[in-house]
Amino acid sequence: MQGHRIHPMTMGRLEARIVTTDRNRTLVLGALLLVLVATVPSAAARADGLGPRVGLTADPDQVHFGLHLPTLTMAPNLGFMASFEAGVGDDSTLLAANLDFKYVFDAHAGSWRPYAGAGPAMYVFNSDYDDDVEVGAGVFGGMQTPTRAGAFFGEMRVGLVDSPDVKFTVGWMFH
Repeated sequence: MQGHRIHPMTMGRLEARIVTTDRNRTLVLGALLLVLVATVPSAAARADGLGPRVGLTADPDQVHFGLHLPTLTMAPNLGFMASFEAGVGDDSTLLAANLDFKYVFDAHAGSWRPYAGAGPAMYVFNSDYDDDVEVGAGVFGGMQTPTRAGAFFGEMRVGLVDSPDVKFTVGWMFH
């Protein structure tokens, strides 16, 4: 069948096959666009701002860069944040859309504040040998500190299901 590819996906002992088509890719891109539009909150609801992110990924071994959207505040110290990344290296390209819940712990004003979170992610993997779309999940933790323009952060993300093993990321949030 033209435009169809079957890819094995392993989850522990359970193996499933995912059929990717041009229609599936269009649906994935449409869902990502919907998330992008739906998560840009009004200025009053923003806890953190729009900003760039860059880092290193292990398995696949890549350099990644991307953008995160303003955090939508859901409760004191708890928010929802979407981020998008592209990873290059290890003879492959990985596009990621992370849909995270993030909790920022209280700290003294002007100091570094720890945070932790988790959420699902969608990955589009491309190499000379394989193309694949997977849904995964991960947990993360980090530290952020205020700057004149917003905040600076550093975090580590650990993949739980069908995700890169670990990511180390730094970034900026602008007001």
